[in-house]
Amino acid sequence: MAILYVSLLWAFMLDFFHDSNWMSTTIQYAPMALAWIIIIVMAIFEAVNKDKMDEASVSKREGNEKSMKLLALIFLWAAVISMNFIAGTPGMDFLNIHRPEFWIFLILLPLLTAFNYRRKTDGVA
Repeated sequence: MAILYVSLLWAFMLDFFHDSNWMSTTIQYAPMALAWIIIIVMAIFEAVNKDKMDEASVSKREGNEKSMKLLALIFLWAAVISMNFIAGTPGMDFLNIHRPEFWIFLILLPLLTAFNYRRKTDGVA
């Protein structure tokens, strides 16, 4: 999943340079398309080898992945906020920190999905 975060970071950072003459859609979004292709191929190989993995290593890996996802999300927020001050206004509205779309889609929704809140009624029939 690190490759997805790097491709998102690439697309978000290059969106701040939308006025430059060297910037094109291919430069901005081609790494993201390549990342999705690699993720799909890795998922196919993981599905084939799934029966070989034991449960202990899977649970340990899931705990590490959750903390890494949260750290990557915080780094992404810091990068977007700093680029708003350094490079100016981005091309997409949801990367502009002065717009509510940024705070809803890039801050609030990922935070809500990062923490799995369990209710008292979960698992009760």
